[in-house]
Amino acid sequence: MAWINPTGFEDPETAWDDETNVYDDNESTQAIRSLVSPFTWSEYLHVTCDAHLCHKVRIKPYYHISIQKQINLDIWDSVEEEWVDVYTGYYDDGNWLEKVFPPRTITKARMSFRNYGGAAQHMRVYEFDFWEGAIVGWPPQKNADFLLVFSIYGNDGDLVTGATALDSEISKDGNTFTDCTYEAVESESSGIYQLILTSDEMDADVITIITKTSTEDAKTAINIIYTSINQIDTLDAIVDTIAAKTDNLPADPADDSEVKAEIQKAGVRIG
Repeated sequence: MAWINPTGFEDPETAWDDETNVYDDNESTQAIRSLVSPFTWSEYLHVTCDAHLCHKVRIKPYYHISIQKQINLDIWDSVEEEWVDVYTGYYDDGNWLEKVFPPRTITKARMSFRNYGGAAQHMRVYEFDFWEGAIVGWPPQKNADFLLVFSIYGNDGDLVTGATALDSEISKDGNTFTDCTYEAVESESSGIYQLILTSDEMDADVITIITKTSTEDAKTAINIIYTSINQIDTLDAIVDTIAAKTDNLPADPADDSEVKAEIQKAGVRIG
């Protein structure tokens, strides 16, 4: 699991310069859209990647309180073949901006910035990364991002669609409940909801999640997660490594007669 660079770029309006700087792993170089008109959005800059299941991206944009401080960030869902809004809003410094979303198979992302200055200004972005790595698996892994999928039911036992004012809270190893970093979202009006838990939130042995809603007659969803250091895939790899070392051992590696015979072959007197 790691952050990975984009594999290329697309500049549909041929509006940006130095586009490859956005994935050169150099935080002092930048892609630039020159002289964006006051109080308008720049054209989109796209960054591409090999198709993979992804649940978060990060970007290091230029920041100036009176020039550049708002971003529109989308990802391309290559299964549904549509752009999905990840974030449209403000950021308050020039540090890495990380955004999480329900896992999707993606092949690119796009970004646009708004000029807040009273005159034409350059819009700039330093770096962009995609996340590559599992967010699901069994058992839930300690200290690793995890996707919790659960249902919300009504008093009548039916699934509740469109639950409003969702409020998810977490307790780690029986400690006080606090707000989760992210909030649950519904999967296509199904009554099934998804909540991404960060690696820090998963850094406990027993994790309790409650998700409340203001929807009338809807019950609070309660989920308990027991974490493990290793997942099945990891254990399979360990078993394969052990098997590779043991499969070719003699049927009776401790047979004394075989040991003596080999020593005698070497011309060494025994006894």
